[in-house]
Amino acid sequence: MKIVMNDVTLLKDSLDAINGLITEATFDFSPKGLILKAIDPAVVAMTTLNMLPTCFTQFEVDKDVKLTVNLDYFLEVLKRAKQSDKVIIELLNEQGTLKVSMIGNTKKEFTVALLENPDKEQKIPVPQFEGEVIVENDVLREAVKNCQMVSDCATFHADKDKFVISAAGELNNVMQELTNDSPSLKELTFKDKHESKYSLEYLDKIMRGDKVAENTIIRFKNDYLLEIEYKTVDKLSLAFILAPRVDND
Repeated sequence: MKIVMNDVTLLKDSLDAINGLITEATFDFSPKGLILKAIDPAVVAMTTLNMLPTCFTQFEVDKDVKLTVNLDYFLEVLKRAKQSDKVIIELLNEQGTLKVSMIGNTKKEFTVALLENPDKEQKIPVPQFEGEVIVENDVLREAVKNCQMVSDCATFHADKDKFVISAAGELNNVMQELTNDSPSLKELTFKDKHESKYSLEYLDKIMRGDKVAENTIIRFKNDYLLEIEYKTVDKLSLAFILAPRVDND
């Protein structure tokens, strides 16, 4: 197995977002590309990364290969690459070491020990939603930061005319609204009113994925899972699923 990237940014930024949820990652390489599925230890959030061979300058994978690494360390290795470096990732042997080479003004080499693969494959649910919202990345980022001023959770509201993110504290409230004529709202497909509440701590981590795409795709429905997806056409999809916050009255 050997993959080559003239620019490692897409992989590095995707893994940086995922690293907010997990510290060990299992990569499934196949001739069709790279897939990573993971669930955070609290079972509150899940993520799926799907990178097609078109993400890579060279993608030599002739059979299915499953590799588990310490994501903290692997990400630190990738961060040692300059944007102009060519990065080569090779499986040195069937048992267990990756070699990461970076070629630019200098040549750097790192080895990454492989961990034991998990016994069971991560099962990520396929939620059913009633609509989706596509917004510029800054919309979600700004809304989350605003809501963090007053609360630890945010409520998402959507109907056919508008998309709202709000938060209520003991003394103060925050609200951000986009309507169909808002330039930052690219698509709104909800037909009925839907509302659900989600953890701002997790949303803050998930938003680190917005570096890989221009827009944020948001899917949810009443008191149900939230899916946030960042997509680069013909290259990758980075999706997160977040459980709703349930109030205990």
